[in-house]
Amino acid sequence: KPGTAVKPPMSAAIAGARKICQKPPKNAGKRPGDAKLDHVEADGETALGEAITTANGKWTWVNLWAGWCQPCKEEMPLLKEWETKLASKLRVAYVSIDDDERLSKRFLNEQPKTGVRQSYFLKNQTTRKEWLEALGFSDVPKLPLHVLLDPTGVVSCVIEGAIDANDFAQVEALVSK
Repeated sequence: KPGTAVKPPMSAAIAGARKICQKPPKNAGKRPGDAKLDHVEADGETALGEAITTANGKWTWVNLWAGWCQPCKEEMPLLKEWETKLASKLRVAYVSIDDDERLSKRFLNEQPKTGVRQSYFLKNQTTRKEWLEALGFSDVPKLPLHVLLDPTGVVSCVIEGAIDANDFAQVEALVSK
């Protein structure tokens, strides 16, 4: 499998609130640009464009996921909720790194109409390698993985591992800068 799923953090009550995005990531300042990406959609959904672009002064949350990664799938409703709450400041772009497009499509088809039903897809190994390198990763990262691009499209924050509801206030503060 391309990566290893990272266990979600312990609840804040047990572990204490974790701090996210406190120091610049090793890939700070990288810009994935407008690389052409494949996409996969649930049946009946409109196809995504060919690139994740920044627009309208919003931050872009890039969520890397795979159909075999249970924590990835479990956190998607939370990301949808955050995108709704922060709609004027944040948009979420989902990027599947599954090797088999059918696995991604099956997951998307199982989602409710309000769930994640479209995703970019790093199908081609060369494109996957180049795109991940543009984000600052030399190899397929452990999942789940979140990369926040500032409104100009530059990597500002990387969150490795699953997110949880306790992270919202920090994310809201970051995108409100």
